[in-house]
Amino acid sequence: MVVHETIRTKILQGFNSQPSSFTDQKYITQLQKTIEIIGEMRDEILRSVPETLGIIPQILPGTGTSKHLDAEISGSAKAAQPPAWKGAMLLWPLWIATSVKISPPSIRQLAMQRLRYLSEHMGLRQADVLADFMVIVPNK
Repeated sequence: MVVHETIRTKILQGFNSQPSSFTDQKYITQLQKTIEIIGEMRDEILRSVPETLGIIPQILPGTGTSKHLDAEISGSAKAAQPPAWKGAMLLWPLWIATSVKISPPSIRQLAMQRLRYLSEHMGLRQADVLADFMVIVPNK
């Protein structure tokens, strides 16, 4: 995502330079592809959050049945709270997914809610710092 955000920024700089550095159609095409890739990657990260946190059940491969991520470990049918490391693995991807310039405010709000969840329910206080920073530094 960071690489594609850099590509997007450089192409836009080339379009805005006087005289324009990028006048070929290939640059417009590349910009469109780059924006699509960023959006797809961002959306995939956001879609992975509920399953990673055990909010939705995980489908067991080849069985068609589902289980919550930690039910097998705890030995109970009721889902246990996922371990903090699962939440910690989401901090950086959530931050990157919402720091790209094409992320609308609604996406940033969703990510801030997820980060607050990680802080309040999993004890990952760094998630609060990232959420607060998202409020202080708007995505422009």
